[in-house]
Amino acid sequence: MPSAPTEAELLRYAVRASRRKCRQDSAFAADPLSVLSSPLINSSILVADDDADTRALIRHLLKKAGYEVLEAEDGEQVLAMLRERVPGLVLLDCQMPNLDGFSTCMRLKENPEYADVPVVFLTALSDPKDKARGFEVGGDDYVTKPIERQELLARIRTRLELSMSRRALRRKATLYEAVSIESADRLEDVRDGQTSLLTPPTAFPELKLGVCFQPAHEAGGDFYEIAHLGDDEFGFLVSDVSGHDLSVPFVTGALKALAATFLNESLTPLEVLSLHNSSLLKFLSEGRYVTACYARFSKLTMEVEVASAAHPPAFFQSARGEGSYIDLSGDILGMLDTARFESRRFPVSPGDRLFLYTDGLIEGYRGPDGRLGVVNGMSRLRGSLLDRRAAPIGETVKSVVEELLHECDGMADDDIVLMGIEF
Repeated sequence: MPSAPTEAELLRYAVRASRRKCRQDSAFAADPLSVLSSPLINSSILVADDDADTRALIRHLLKKAGYEVLEAEDGEQVLAMLRERVPGLVLLDCQMPNLDGFSTCMRLKENPEYADVPVVFLTALSDPKDKARGFEVGGDDYVTKPIERQELLARIRTRLELSMSRRALRRKATLYEAVSIESADRLEDVRDGQTSLLTPPTAFPELKLGVCFQPAHEAGGDFYEIAHLGDDEFGFLVSDVSGHDLSVPFVTGALKALAATFLNESLTPLEVLSLHNSSLLKFLSEGRYVTACYARFSKLTMEVEVASAAHPPAFFQSARGEGSYIDLSGDILGMLDTARFESRRFPVSPGDRLFLYTDGLIEGYRGPDGRLGVVNGMSRLRGSLLDRRAAPIGETVKSVVEELLHECDGMADDDIVLMGIEF
């Protein structure tokens, strides 16, 4: 049985991969951190903090990195400035007078004109409940005080790249609808091939599982894997590849191979994501990325560890019926060689449930005025799962997706994966 790689071994693996990827970029080879200092299109950053010294420090770091900096002292100023100009990203202090960061983010995300603007919270708060609240109101990431230059620039660049990629995907989706009938026949074959990569829950009769995979496009990017890690341990992976073109199936095929390699009992969830990232760096095309959530369950100790790579938060539901999201920070896979991830380990009891899903689920819910948005979509999903607590896990998963599809007249705008595990 192979031993778990040390942190130094993982670092050397990542460095070798990044060097192969960037061997033709002499500037990067001379300074691996230079990529963090390369500004992006619409790289204006709105910094909101009531402390002038903190704003001055961040202004200095961002301007030195080539970003345009806008400043606000409280949440009311943020909302007023957004009405005049929409920045590429908002750095938002949690604790501010007049209107705190949480309330500001909630109001920002409720407005469709700038709901897609990424929000990164600045916080000195250490209570996990405060962190969870930030994600619940629509925050994308956290940077803790005191500010550390490398982390600040890495997280800003990651969120800007992710925002830009999402806008590009919307444009690609419009072109996708114009595919000819002849091409559509080819894509149907591609979808059949993708579906064959997915492990059916019936392959694990010893587990109580429910999985629903609903592609919105023939060349969808959602993927999941269920793996027996050894003895009484199991791994559950859900991931989402950006894009819907014909190259996406090659990435999902690679994810299948990576899962077969890295989903084993010798690797922790954080190590699994790190090795996925290092491998994806080698062959993903520019602008392409993957998000993922990985959970590892031990039937012997009745413990679960969940790790995230910029993926929608997993939902945990106790046997008593209570439920909450597991909010974890993490970078996307395949773009940053310095990617960081967060995990959480916790005990479970018989009857407890864990749900992993892709963003097509929470972004697909609709109301009278159209899409509900991520925040309201997460609230809808939570309510749907709580309402079905008495139903078997397979029936719960199936009916939640069917409810969403009914709202979408049978066809969602994005691929959907919902996986439920009952312990």
